[in-house]
Amino acid sequence: MVRLQPSPALAGLLALVCVGPLGSGALAQSLYAAKGGVPLEVIEFTGSPQGACGWPGGPVILQWIPNSNGDCAVILTTPPPPSFVGDIAVNRLSNRVWATDGTDFGEYHTNGKRVNAFTLSPNQIFPGPVTGMGFDSGGTLIWLTDGVQAAAIAPPPSPAAPACANPPTVVVAPFNLPIAGTATDIEWDPATGALWVCDTTGWVTQVQIGGALGPYGSFDVAGSGSCTLSPGLTGLAVDLTSAGPVPTLFVTDGQTIYRFDVPGTPAAPSFSMPAACFPAPVPNLVGLGFSAHAIPYGTGNDNEGLPVPSIGSTGHTTVPNFVFLTILKGAAPGGTAVLVLSSGAACPAPTILGNPVLISTAPLLFLATGTVPAVGSLTLPTPIPPGVPIGVTLYEQWWVLKPDGWIQTSGGLSLTTSR
Repeated sequence: MVRLQPSPALAGLLALVCVGPLGSGALAQSLYAAKGGVPLEVIEFTGSPQGACGWPGGPVILQWIPNSNGDCAVILTTPPPPSFVGDIAVNRLSNRVWATDGTDFGEYHTNGKRVNAFTLSPNQIFPGPVTGMGFDSGGTLIWLTDGVQAAAIAPPPSPAAPACANPPTVVVAPFNLPIAGTATDIEWDPATGALWVCDTTGWVTQVQIGGALGPYGSFDVAGSGSCTLSPGLTGLAVDLTSAGPVPTLFVTDGQTIYRFDVPGTPAAPSFSMPAACFPAPVPNLVGLGFSAHAIPYGTGNDNEGLPVPSIGSTGHTTVPNFVFLTILKGAAPGGTAVLVLSSGAACPAPTILGNPVLISTAPLLFLATGTVPAVGSLTLPTPIPPGVPIGVTLYEQWWVLKPDGWIQTSGGLSLTTSR
């Protein structure tokens, strides 16, 4: 795969795009979830596709079984519902995922390959198993709850071999949660500097470090009537693309997802989450985690009926992210590839010689061009600089002029800037 060099002004161009009229202000990206069972599975998904074009892509983007690598931790398993044990958490800076069945913990690449692991024995931190887990990417801390207390740990360094050689370090000692039910998930919110927990009574509570009730207090989400949820909430995530006056959260009862503005108003539709209340793509979810991955949508074309090139990316759209890449695969060797950026998705999509243009053509920015090598793949550094506002959505598509004069287009890619 050939790596293109961006123009020296690319970072500045992206900053200009995001603070100028191109910024659309749409929110949300994708979610990770842990599907309970034997074995536990990891799913990344968007909202249910809707509208005339059936966008976004998905809803399931990735689904894999955590790989034990044959060393210390067994395959993760959770009891059948209504158990609340187990969870998932996302480290957006390293682009890795943590999963647990309440006792064994693993850190994974997004393809399921494990790179780190540890086990928590009874009374090592809590008397019993972990029911909820969240990740503070800024502080590199894992927040945990056993349903009654919360604590923060620093994961052990990723070992060469064997895994599980070192235990985690307790950074914030256990403290009691100010809730009436049993906490089933916990998440750190960098915007408010506090924690959010959901519980078995259907309530959500903001908690300060140490156990004091946060300014937003506790509120009944399952009983609000805005989305049909059973009282036993199993997962919670914070929408880190939200730039609104109040936090935006996700909760699930394992079967349904609800995205809302605190304290319970349905959140406005976004490209990746068209509906505030929608069915889970798979049943029996036992945890949620927010992901700021770019979202694919639509289908490209090749004038001559050859394989259609694809668009992708690596990393999360966090601000800043100096190593974010946009990828082209499966393009015609020798062709001229152009990455095009816009503020909107075009539905219905106009065509150029029969090829769908999946992004709005006004305004339109051409980021880079390059010659497709024999392997048919290119990568383009598209860094996200500091100072870009949170919650700005942009859309990308590759256009390829083939050596014989015909055209290829990839599908589209939607990305929203995130904390």
